[in-house]
This record gives sequence, C-alpha cells and structure tokens, in this order.
Amino acid sequence: LRFGAALWIAAFFLGGLGVAGQPQVVSRVMTLKDDAARKQAMVWFFVWQTPFIVLMFIIGLACRVLLPELGPDGAETGLPFLAMKQLSPFLRGVILASIFAATMSTADSQVLACTAAITDDVRPEWSQDHKTTKKVTLAMAVLATVISLTGQQFPGFGDSVFSLVVLAVYGLGAIFVPMILVRMMGYEPDTTHSILMMMAGFFGVIGWLILGFGGEDGIFPSVPGVGAAFATHFLLCWLRDDSPTNAFGRYSVPGQQTVAIGLAVLLAVVAVTEVSYVNFAPDSNANGAGSSKEYTMNYTIEEWEKTETLFIGNDQTAQFSFTYDEMFTASLGIQFVISYEESNEVGTSNCDDVTVEPDFSNTAGPHDEVDDSAKSTSTCDASEQLMASIVTDNSLLEFGSIPGAYTANGTMNELENNAERMNNIDRMMGSYEAGVTVATNSGNPTADSGESITITWRALLLVPGEITAV
Repeated sequence: LRFGAALWIAAFFLGGLGVAGQPQVVSRVMTLKDDAARKQAMVWFFVWQTPFIVLMFIIGLACRVLLPELGPDGAETGLPFLAMKQLSPFLRGVILASIFAATMSTADSQVLACTAAITDDVRPEWSQDHKTTKKVTLAMAVLATVISLTGQQFPGFGDSVFSLVVLAVYGLGAIFVPMILVRMMGYEPDTTHSILMMMAGFFGVIGWLILGFGGEDGIFPSVPGVGAAFATHFLLCWLRDDSPTNAFGRYSVPGQQTVAIGLAVLLAVVAVTEVSYVNFAPDSNANGAGSSKEYTMNYTIEEWEKTETLFIGNDQTAQFSFTYDEMFTASLGIQFVISYEESNEVGTSNCDDVTVEPDFSNTAGPHDEVDDSAKSTSTCDASEQLMASIVTDNSLLEFGSIPGAYTANGTMNELENNAERMNNIDRMMGSYEAGVTVATNSGNPTADSGESITITWRALLLVPGEITAV
C-alpha cells in the first residue's frame, strides 16, 4: 500500500458514508414517515447487508482458489465465471438472472431519481403533468443508454463496472456528504460556499483517478474527495467575508488543549496501525492472484490461409480480398502471394505478365511495416511469389516468428497483459484487398487468352492458452 494502512482504512469508512450521496438510496430514506420507521429500516438493512457482505467474501475466496487465472482485473467477473464453471445449468440461470435483476433495479431507480430531480427541482411545474413526466423519464432513459454505449469506447474505464461504481459512489459522496455533515452541525453556507465545496470534492475524486492513485496498491478516492471539500470549507470560513467564521456551526471551536489531545490520540492510532502493517503485511502480496507468484501460459502461433484459383483473361483485373474481424486473434504479419504456370502457350515458353496492386487503405492501422506498392512478375514456374505484406505491430514478434507451440512464464498480471495483446486486433481490423491483372503474350502467333492464377492470403496468428500456476 503506497499510502499506508491508515488512509486505506479511512477510505473504506468515508466510502461507506458515500451511500448518502446516492439518490436512489436517499429517496427511499426520505419517504419514511417517522423516526421509528427509520430505526426499523436501519435494523433490516443490517439484517440483510451483513450476510450479503459475508457471501461476497466467500465468493471472492472461492474465486481465488478455483479461478486463480482471473487475477485482480477479472474480479468483477468472478461470480458469473464461478457459476458457469461450478454450478448446474439451473443454478447458473438463477445467478445470471439475479445479476440482471439487480442491474435493472438500480438502473430503474436512477432513471426515476433523475426524473424527480428535473420535475421537482429544475422545472417544478412539470411535476403535475403526468404526460410531461413520462417524456422526461423516457428522455433520461435514452440519455443513460447513449452514455453507456459511449463509455464502451474508453477501455479500462467505460467498460469496467467496478471503475464506474467507484466514480459514482465516491464522486457523489464527495459532493454531498461533506455538505450534509456541515448542515447537520448547524452551519448554513450560502450558494457560493456550497458550490465551491461540491466542486472541490468532485474534482478531488476525478484528479485522484486520473493520477492513478486508486489502483490496487492505492486508496479509494473518498479520502481526497472528502478532504478537498472540507479543506475548501475551512478556507472559505477563514478567508471569505460572506461565510460564517465558525466552521463547526452550532458547536464551539475546540480549545488548544482539546485539539492537542485529539491529535495525539489520532497520531497514536495511526502509528500503531502503520507499525502493525509494516511488521505483518505480506511481501509484495506474494500469495495473491496476479502478484509475483509464478504462472505459465501455453500459446501457439498458427498459420491461417485463404487460397483461391481463378482464370483471368488478357488485360483483365480480378479483385481478391478478405476481412480481418473478430474471428481472428492478433497477427504477426499478413502476406499476399501468387503462383501460376504457363499452361496455354503452344510452341513457346514465354511467360505471361502478372501485375498485383495491393490496397490496405480500408484497414484500421496504424501499421508498423507496409509493402503495398504495385509489382509485376513473369515467373511462371508454379513457385510462390510474395507480392505484398504488412506488419501491424512489430512488438508482437517477441512471442515468436514461426508456427509452433510456445510457453511463457511470469506473474499473473504479466501473462494476462500478454494474452490481452495476443487478442487485441483493433489496429488490424478491416478489408485487405489486391487487384491482379494478366497481360498475355499477345504478340506471338500462338498467344493464349489468359492465365489461371492461384492467390493466397497468409497470416501468422497468436493464439493464447490457459494461464496456470507453476
């Protein structure tokens, strides 16, 4: 943990307070009729939440034992993978249905909360018009769908449920929780004071995530978010004339002795926590999935070919192509080769001329090496002749250059990254095309009418295998 154990623990505590920033949760609390109902709701919350958390830990431990290849990056897919590999078809369906039910329930609550915010706060006159309210709900659903689809274009963030939940919980928590706590103390900030606090909390969370401090060895952004909001609050109370000077509202400012005692107790707790962590923490998470523990991955380099033979008449051009799509894995390189024999001449051994004009402009790219210039040949001995080639990513050649079976060793994270590279075809996708033109020996008395040309598209594909512990 790069920031120590004390802040790591504080991040979880502040993260729990972040629930107060979730509109779908707060709206349910606000509908309770009295304090008795609130206390009863609190009891039922812990009755259901406690076994839920215990089950989450059990599922996590089971995944570490039964699915070590998932690693930290695959944690959020642990439950469906565990269900698919260990449970009967009926129970798999129950698990998958429960995931979709929870997702749709949350999405439905969020859409309704957004609708209520607009119709009750932004345009209150719409709240009494049922037809308009329905239109707003539909608009919110469409907007949420568009945002979801757009987010898929940001790998590692928009396609990660965990990253989105972290941003939502801690972002909204940093915006609203400090403001709620300040108001609970009796402090009454004006509009400018409130907006500056909320902006500081939000940008604290965003900045922390952009800097990459929220990784597996960092801390959740609840600490910097809430810390930035309260720091802004205290600065405004100190420097701004329009903000009340007592930052604690109806509570008096603690005396120096009280502050000193409080700081001493806090430092003692932090010191004990950090010393305990230094003495008892595992070395580099040596026993964790995706850590320095050795794993192995078997993979292969396979040759893929698409071959066809076509008779091409004199001065005629035939187009040959193939589409690189999701059926492929990453390639080490793609070649276009031809071969032909002079089979139609009588009384002469002169070869017909064949010209190839490759076109790789409809591929995604960028490519590291491209040989797509027009070439001509008159070699008709049935040998293969390389007429065009393309290498998209030279760095993949570290895995090998000839077909065969290979083995790679490393940590779980390293091998997962390698497997991801072997499956990444973003730069290679598209249509690979080539035009083939034949010019026969038309000046000879025995000239032929064309030639049969055999063309071959050839690619070397990287195929990752299963990752297993050594």
